This record gives sequence, C-alpha cells and structure tokens, in this order.
Amino acid sequence: MHNINRPVRLCLFFTYGISLKKWDELGIFDREVLLYNTLVSRGVKVAFFTYGGKEDLDYSERLPGIKIIPAYAKIKKVKGGKLAFLQSLCLPFMFRKAFGEYDILKTNQMWGAWVPLITKWLTGKCLLVRCGFEHYYFLIAGRHPKIGRILFYLFSRIVYACANHIIVTTGKISEFVAQRFFIKRDKISVLPNLVDTELFSSKATTSSDGNRFLFVGRLNKEKNIFNLIEGCKNAGVGLDLVGRGDLGLGLEKLAEQINADARFLGTYPNRQLPDIFAKYQVFILPSLYEGNPKSLIEAMSCGKAVIGSDIDGINELIKDGKTGILCGISAKEITSAILKIKDDPQMQRRLGENARQYVVENFSINKTIDKEFNLYQDMLNGKCLLTKNESRN
Repeated sequence: MHNINRPVRLCLFFTYGISLKKWDELGIFDREVLLYNTLVSRGVKVAFFTYGGKEDLDYSERLPGIKIIPAYAKIKKVKGGKLAFLQSLCLPFMFRKAFGEYDILKTNQMWGAWVPLITKWLTGKCLLVRCGFEHYYFLIAGRHPKIGRILFYLFSRIVYACANHIIVTTGKISEFVAQRFFIKRDKISVLPNLVDTELFSSKATTSSDGNRFLFVGRLNKEKNIFNLIEGCKNAGVGLDLVGRGDLGLGLEKLAEQINADARFLGTYPNRQLPDIFAKYQVFILPSLYEGNPKSLIEAMSCGKAVIGSDIDGINELIKDGKTGILCGISAKEITSAILKIKDDPQMQRRLGENARQYVVENFSINKTIDKEFNLYQDMLNGKCLLTKNESRN
C-alpha cells in the first residue's frame, strides 16, 4: 500500500445526464464504482457529482466513504433539453462551496465536462479530464452531422487545453488527442479500463451446448449487431445477447425474418456476468468502432475465446491467433471467423488461456490503481500542472 504524501481529495463528475440510479439500471454500477471504492480504501477522499435526484442518496450504503452530491436533490431539473443544458451551466455556481472541498475535479467522460471546467475557473482547482472513449472520434466514426462535429471539436479543444492532465484508455486515443487537438503528449496518460480479475476469473463452462456464442454490450449501431446476427446465422451457431439499446426491437425483427437463432436476454448486474460468461466457450464483439471495451476485457479475464473486429480499441486487446481472433465487420467476414473456431475446442481453450493471462498482466486492479493513485499525487505535487508554455521534458 502506498503512503499518502498529501491527502487526495477527488470529485468525480458524472457524464451529463447520468445518475447512480441509471448505472444500477444498466447493470454497470459495480463495475463503475470499483476504482473509487479501491481508492477510498487507500485513503482518498472521493465525491460523486451525479445528475440524479434524492434517490441517488439511497446508494450511500453501497458506497461507504464516498460522498454523493446529486445535482437535482435540492433543485428541480427543468424540462426540455436546451433549458436543462442552460441549467447545467449554473450548477458550478450552485455547488461551488461543495466542489471547493476537493483538489482534483475529474470527468468521467467528455460529455458534460463543461461543469467541472467552469468549476475549475471558479475555484482554481485541478482539472483531470478522463475519456473512456474519445467522443469527437466517435462522432466522426458514426458520421454524425458536420455542424455537430465542429461544435464538439471546438468544445473538446477548449477542455483539453484547460485540463491539468488527461487520461485516456488506449495508445491510439492518446495519439488521436495529441494530433487532432495539439496537446503535448506528456500531458496525456494512458490508463486502461480495469477489471476485477478475481471476480472475472476462469470457470468451467457450465453449458452443455458449445454451439452458442455470447455478446454483451449496448444494442446500438456501433456494435454492428445486424451483421453479427446474420454472420452467426450463416455459420450455424446460436447467439445470446446481453444488453439493451436503441436497436433492440429492430434486431429482434431481423432475427425473426432470417430465422436466426438469437436470444435477447436483457441486462444483468455486472457482478452476475462471470456466471453468464461461464455458460459459453466463445464471446464475440464485431464493433464498427470502440474505445477500450470493458465487456471484451471481462470476457478475456474469464478465459473465454474471443472474436472481435479488426479496429482500433479491439485490435489492441486481441492479438490475432494468440489472444483471440480478429475479423472484418461484414457478415461474411464474421461468419468466416466463427467457422475458424467453432468446432475446435483445443483452439478455444488455448486462446482463452492466453486471453486470461494477458488481462491479468495488464488490466488487474492493483496495476491500474497504482498508476491512477500516483497520477493524483503528481497533480498535488504540481508535476501535472502544465500550461501552454510548460513542458515536463
């Protein structure tokens, strides 16, 4: 355990519109709080600023040592997207005293970073910008309207420039931020998503049917699930999908139309996922674009053979033929990858063992928490307090 040179006081600002209740409903509560519960055990004073109401305060028993500051516990959230956004601009002023108790203001994602940014200007505290995925990159990849991309680029550039330090989850994202937003590379740290490798551990597969594959994630466009369903159909394997999203009904309709063996299982709390993974030999994630996908890391930690698309974010985790199988994004290419592995239990076992070892060596709690904790200490000691004219070289 590290000795704390100075007490670390950290306030995490949730993604705009997200609350603890929402995390719980999505089944990701335990996954998301893992890092901060561990930091509290190391003596860090942590607060969560959420976009929930009084109901978020009910999670206090599940978050010992973490102060919960719900945006709408004492004020009423206005109706309408534009009015709610304007109201959010006032939140730093309303909660200035509460925020002033913390030295480091950390974003959970870029969306909503205007609140801690304004708070930094008001209080002079350190701003730590964390991006699990790079929002502007996703807007480009998703071919969102140009005007929206331009506006978000300008906003992101301001936030990155004003940040004392930046955390991203992959080397590719680090390069993207440095090049597109003209940020010095020594202002950026790469800290991948962590996983509880003791919870997500190798277990004997409990399913008697090895001819079913598993997908876990949002049922949204970027996950490429239409092609996944078709690819599994053509390969003659069943597909079970855990998660929910905008495309749920459309995906069920497609599966029915092409007579695909696809089952939509809904969502599960994150702590239950290891038991879900244990029922399958193979996990598949053929996304169109990704950041540092947590479900893939968790599947690998469980010793599953994995198939993933050959894109940034996934090909940094899957080394083709060693820790998994890479494929293209078309249904035909997904089918081809499935056929490589579906009838080869020896390959599945070898890939799963390698995947597990890779995750334990690179994504375990202790390895990630040490880096994050040391970064906080650097910020408190002034080592991360860079301006445009400063460098750590």
